[in-house]
Amino acid sequence: MRASAWWASLLSILVVAAGCTSDQPKPEPPAPAVSQPATPTPAPPVAQPTPPVAQPTPPVAQPTPPVAQPTPPVAQPTPPVAQPTPPVAEPTPPVATTGGPDGAALFEAQKCGMCHLVTSLGLGKGKKGPDLTGEGKKRDATWIRGWMKKEIQLNGKAHLKALTLPDADFDALVKWLGGL
Repeated sequence: MRASAWWASLLSILVVAAGCTSDQPKPEPPAPAVSQPATPTPAPPVAQPTPPVAQPTPPVAQPTPPVAQPTPPVAQPTPPVAQPTPPVAEPTPPVATTGGPDGAALFEAQKCGMCHLVTSLGLGKGKKGPDLTGEGKKRDATWIRGWMKKEIQLNGKAHLKALTLPDADFDALVKWLGGL
């Protein structure tokens, strides 16, 4: 549509909207007042399309160069620490009395090895009681005899089993333990 045809269409729409038709006489405009000069009515402003507002462009993230990290030291395997080897005591042969009982045989016969060990001789399988190796160097014969008869306590505890042996057997066992 051309511009003149468009204006003509717009004008006819406005005339119809205002209720004026070409059949009716047009009313006369009022006469301007003499005392005041006529001022033209300014035309309403024509809406101009507003240009789009440019949005600021966010800065493009630049890749950060990697920061050199110090290389952690490589763990060196720790050489095993040599454990001190306990001195190996020479096995003490059981003390044999002239024709009397043998202390090692009594140790086995009384089942002392169920609770105790004598590691210096490889005797016993027990883990409840202490290793009797070296007990003869720590205690005297009277203490050992009293302990085995439950007549003496150590730290408020007594030997679990009270041995009842003839005096000759006690002497042989105490002498044998004293030599360990």
